[in-house]
Parts: sequence; C-alpha cells; structure tokens
Amino acid sequence: MTKWSGYYAAGAAIGFSPRQIDEMSLWEFGAVIDGYKRANGVEEAPPVMDDDRLSELGIVGF
Repeated sequence: MTKWSGYYAAGAAIGFSPRQIDEMSLWEFGAVIDGYKRANGVEEAPPVMDDDRLSELGIVGF
C-alpha cells in the first residue's frame, strides 16, 4: 500500500499544493524530486557499512 502522505509532504516542501501533486504522474513527480535535489545539492545517502568494516574502523557496540 502506498503512503500518499509522503508524496504530499515532499511536494509541500518544494512548494506544490496537494492539487498540483494530484495532477502529476508518478514519473513527473519523480523528475521534480530529482531536479530539486540536484538544484539544492542534496546527495544520496551513503551505502551502509557492514559489521566487519565497522569493526576494522574500531567502531564497537553496534
């Protein structure tokens, strides 16, 4: 089940009304989000480190 509240929240953060979001296809909305992130210097989250790598770095207690 899709949680539409997440789409509305992201759209509102960009400045779209719920009606404007409803009028977009999911492809269009995805393109808007990608463009917004690129224009505002938002980077993707780094990959998660596995437990062995964390241990090599001396990080314990995870």
